[in-house]
Amino acid sequence: MSDNNNNLINKLQDLTQQIISISSTLKSQRESSLSSPLHYNFFNLQNLFIFIKFLFIFFNLFFFIFLIYLQKRKVVKETIEMKIFNKTEEQLIKEQLEENDNTNTELTQQQDANNNLKEENEQKELKEEDNERNVGIVIAHPDDEAMFFTPLIQSLNEMNNNLNNLNTHNTDSFKNKKNIKIHLLCLSSGNANGIGKERIFELEKSCKILNILNQNEHVKVILNNNTLINKDNLINNNNTLINKERMKGNCIIIEDEELLDGMDKIWNLDKISWLVEEFVEQNKITKIFTFDKFGISNHPNHIATFNGIIKFKLKTLQKQNQIDCYQLITNNNIFRKYSSIFEFVTSLHFNNENTITLFTPQFLKSWKAMKAHESQFVWFRKLFILFSTYTYVNTFTKIE
Repeated sequence: MSDNNNNLINKLQDLTQQIISISSTLKSQRESSLSSPLHYNFFNLQNLFIFIKFLFIFFNLFFFIFLIYLQKRKVVKETIEMKIFNKTEEQLIKEQLEENDNTNTELTQQQDANNNLKEENEQKELKEEDNERNVGIVIAHPDDEAMFFTPLIQSLNEMNNNLNNLNTHNTDSFKNKKNIKIHLLCLSSGNANGIGKERIFELEKSCKILNILNQNEHVKVILNNNTLINKDNLINNNNTLINKERMKGNCIIIEDEELLDGMDKIWNLDKISWLVEEFVEQNKITKIFTFDKFGISNHPNHIATFNGIIKFKLKTLQKQNQIDCYQLITNNNIFRKYSSIFEFVTSLHFNNENTITLFTPQFLKSWKAMKAHESQFVWFRKLFILFSTYTYVNTFTKIE
């Protein structure tokens, strides 16, 4: 019995030694394989696969953005032409046809009315083209144009580029179309911190980046509504020029005691309405873009700008000289407000015939324009330019 036990113990010892030997052999082979070139290449290959995977994801993302941009280039002309410049004419024709149907007039009378209406629309369109299709953007402070309205400005500039290319190739349908000229009215110099003069210079730099001003043009500043000076404060103009053309220009800044920058300042709405009316008449503006009743950030100066435009709109209705005014829709949803470029897809989902959605993926233009406002280009505004939807998307509705 003891011999059997001894044999069993010996066998177990031999088996244990064999297991230990195999284990040490496998360990040595594993260590040698880790240091071998073959394993090293395999390890790099795994990293390469991971890198290719992420590269593929980012490629698809940027390809998707690029496709959206191409689609945007395709529809920007139609959006601006049909929804902004021709929308009023279409509504008039539709209303006239509905009125004719309701009154049960004869077919010949309908045709005569429609023909007369078409002639009036053609004359109005020719008049707009004679006015060079001037567009006005009314803001409250220097830097508003860079923070909120760059998709609109870039879309209008791109429309001009398309028209220039088509005119170069003598395209019949566009040979009579004139460029869209942008005029900016800023209702204050942003002098809340005593740096109004500096911010005037910054707005001029921004407008040149956004092609609102040519390199040899300057802003015009209206001081207390009675003196017109240039940006260097060297030229005082005579009273005749002040009365007739003081508000004529591509970039006008108002410095008035009743329109002081500040969260606690109450603006004179009648003064805004009067200034906008003068701005529109002297620059022959046919379309105006501004804030909505929420003012993007509930800023009281932005809201006052909108309310002043409303008073101007009511005044033009009384004079039967209607000017189309559009408001920039405020995104009250925090996720949509800072969803950056992806807001374009959401905006298209909620888009309808009464809204105008303009898109640009070129945030560098907004960044450069905002960077021109050096006194305001602090860290949280840098984040705003990167993630705000207003850097990429503008959605407007018509003020009725």
